[in-house]
Amino acid sequence: MIEKLKIKKNENVKENLCQNQFLAILREEFHYNIGTLLFGLLAMFFNYPLNLALRLSNEIDRFNSMGVDYQSFGYTTSHISMAEEKLRYVMENITNGILRGDREAFLMIILVVIAIISARSMFKHLFSKKTTDFYFSQPVSRVKRYMVNYVGGLLIGAICLTVGYIMALLVAAGYHVENIQIYESIKISLGYFVMYALTYTISVVAMIMTGNALAAAGAVLCFFFFFPFVDAIVSGLKAYYLSFYVSEDIGLIYLSPLFIMAEYFDGIASTKEIPLALVRNAGIATVILALTGGFLYRIRPAESCGRAVAFQALKRPIRMLLSITAGIGAMTWVGMLYNDNFIWTVIFVVLGAVITHAILEIIINSDVRALFNNKIEKLVCILAAFSVIMIFKYDAFGYDSYLPDESAVEAVSMDIPYNAFEERWEQKRAVYEYEHLDSRYSDVYWTDYPDVIEDGLIYSEQAIGAVLNIGKKAIEENNTNKTNELEDSIAVRVCFHLKNGDKIDRRYVLSNEAMSGEMEILFSDKEFKTVMYPILTEEPEEMGSFGIELASVSENEQAEKNIVEKSGEANIALPVYPKTQSNQVIGLSFDKNLEMELLDALKKDIMNMKYSDYEDWWDENGYLKKDILYYVTDEAMKINEYNGEDSELMVNHADEYPIFDSFTNVKSVLEKYEIK
Repeated sequence: MIEKLKIKKNENVKENLCQNQFLAILREEFHYNIGTLLFGLLAMFFNYPLNLALRLSNEIDRFNSMGVDYQSFGYTTSHISMAEEKLRYVMENITNGILRGDREAFLMIILVVIAIISARSMFKHLFSKKTTDFYFSQPVSRVKRYMVNYVGGLLIGAICLTVGYIMALLVAAGYHVENIQIYESIKISLGYFVMYALTYTISVVAMIMTGNALAAAGAVLCFFFFFPFVDAIVSGLKAYYLSFYVSEDIGLIYLSPLFIMAEYFDGIASTKEIPLALVRNAGIATVILALTGGFLYRIRPAESCGRAVAFQALKRPIRMLLSITAGIGAMTWVGMLYNDNFIWTVIFVVLGAVITHAILEIIINSDVRALFNNKIEKLVCILAAFSVIMIFKYDAFGYDSYLPDESAVEAVSMDIPYNAFEERWEQKRAVYEYEHLDSRYSDVYWTDYPDVIEDGLIYSEQAIGAVLNIGKKAIEENNTNKTNELEDSIAVRVCFHLKNGDKIDRRYVLSNEAMSGEMEILFSDKEFKTVMYPILTEEPEEMGSFGIELASVSENEQAEKNIVEKSGEANIALPVYPKTQSNQVIGLSFDKNLEMELLDALKKDIMNMKYSDYEDWWDENGYLKKDILYYVTDEAMKINEYNGEDSELMVNHADEYPIFDSFTNVKSVLEKYEIK
């Protein structure tokens, strides 16, 4: 029993010694890397307290000058108190915005720079043979050494963020700022730390995989920009060679920590909510990369110091991967300027692949004479790059010819040239928060908004069949190059929502003659109309305002007089800039009964409208041949109110309805105002 207690005591002592050793080494590393910590603190000083102090001081100066104007023009005390209230509100917004990192690109740059410098400082011993031998000769396992240095870099980022945040709070207290969202901003700052940790960890892996500072810098750049570059190349090849390609998120861009961090910043700034899924994924990636870095650190050869690549087995894959990508990229971004000429395609592929391969040979071997090494490998890279280009050029995967079976399609959605869906949902982007005493204190938070392709789903079998026929006709014309020979062509974007959850997104281009038959079928479908024209589901209590753009300029003056006479006032509800010099938009100031009558008439005419009604809307000079009826919802009116009667913005958020000859109900209502 006594022996067992002694053994247990010895184990506890040994464990404490190991723990103390960890902290002692960590303290020592901080001592040697105090410069990195001071740099980070200085950068955070500029971003947090100094930035906040300057902006708050600027707002106070503006208020003081405004107060003088109030007194000189004889404004009342209530006006000055309202100005003080608004100043307090603005100062709160500025403080919370800086603490949350809203639209603070400088903070993102700081975090990236600190992460790279911390990784370089903590693992700089890997670039010197003498220093490496000294570190590895100590009675400390490689795993513990890695953990000490890795944790040290994380602590630098955590300390910089924490100190900067606390200093900002002290500045806010000094300016007597109230209602600071401390809890919310701390949660967001934890997300910033996760993004920092991801960037730092990738930088650490880059340091371990290389043997000198120059190669490490190149590795960091590759980890940051290689996948976004590949993403851009693939998108470029698809857009250039595929006829029906729709720009889509390939996903490779999110393998870069820079873009993940930018997505996090953008999410905070736009939605004011923490993108938890993004933080979770970044955290998981950080853990995986940290474990990978630990494994590589443990097996890294000590003699690799000074070499560009620490692991010999990685030299060839790195050379070939970068050379093939460069060859494709050279053709994609330069060769396309020569209209896909075969000779120029070959030239740029060869130049891109060979030059990149040669540069990598020189860097890896630290010898200019290595320029011509591995000639067969260079040839393989050229052939691989050229093969990838040919795959896209001849659509080897059948992207342009694929069409799902009708039985597999659950719903379709469309974005056609003549729909009001986009305009209507554009209005719903603004979420207004009216606070305090006056709506002028409101702020606009731009949020994700419904998209016609994602949310304008049509389940009608008739509509699904018509859209599939559009796809079939477009594929037939594309195979015969008929569309390229026609000036009278039209493009529609369609999306097939399959029953298994997949989406097939295409942008079909075909002749108007081939399109018109299927579009007439769609325009006769009630569900299609309801989705494309949201005004059909507008409730009377949600009504906005109407406006009209007259095609004949000679009628404008008399029409406006008629409006004033009929309404009894000169209040123009929709003052907007004319789209052309010969057209003028006139706001209609109807009473409520007539507005409801016009809304009801427009609904009836839209339900009866045919696709052929859209013919001859504009003349050959780009001038209207039809009068345009505008419908502006309450959301658009709020946007206009917030932006100070910005009439040009107003018309951009209005539904447009040409008054076709078939719009008999609308014409009947407008005749009450003698607008013909």
